[in-house]
Amino acid sequence: MLYCHLVWRIKFIFQLGENTLSEFGLVSSKVCLQVAVNILKLARSLTTQNRAIFAPSFERPNKSCLSLGILTKTLLSSSALLINAQEKSEICRRRLDSIQDLTTQQLAELLPPDTDEKLPAQVRRMIGAKTLEQELKNWDELLELCSLVLESTTWLLWHHMEHFFQHKRSLALGGSTSILSQEDYGRLKKEAPIHLNSVLFKKMNECEQVTTNENSLFQLHFLNFYYFVV
Repeated sequence: MLYCHLVWRIKFIFQLGENTLSEFGLVSSKVCLQVAVNILKLARSLTTQNRAIFAPSFERPNKSCLSLGILTKTLLSSSALLINAQEKSEICRRRLDSIQDLTTQQLAELLPPDTDEKLPAQVRRMIGAKTLEQELKNWDELLELCSLVLESTTWLLWHHMEHFFQHKRSLALGGSTSILSQEDYGRLKKEAPIHLNSVLFKKMNECEQVTTNENSLFQLHFLNFYYFVV
């Protein structure tokens, strides 16, 4: 039952992407990402050295496991969200740095609708600055959550690739360990270079430049994928 819930929750993560911000807004996107982080944390806790929760294929799920493809798709969608959020965060930071130079109209966009128009200009700028400071804080928190999603997704993908390629074992959740069939191993060997491709590596390199988590291990895990595709 727990795994069934996990499957549907992981499918929810796949819905995240560069359109998340435009569809849900900044604050709601933070909530979505926090849910995603919690789901991935659960997935990691269920994944052990002797347990795999994804099927040994990027394209073919089995009766009890999702395919590894959903992890690569999550990496692409989450990286797009991270890069989009970083760009918007920089815009917000520049506006805050130039608060004294904003026009009356630009400043009005930052003020609550019920702000007294008779307030002195400097007071209005102080209110606008507080609005931008809060928005910037939200952006920083969202970027941190994005990096956590990327790190956990990369860890899960790396762990399963190591599990299938090095140990050549496949394990259904709650079942007993069985040797990975030659057919499954051969198919996974062919699929890996297709899905762990230059587009994905490029996205990960871009994300590494903007990640807010200094202790993030997602690039280290991702570099290990070269071992599986060469």
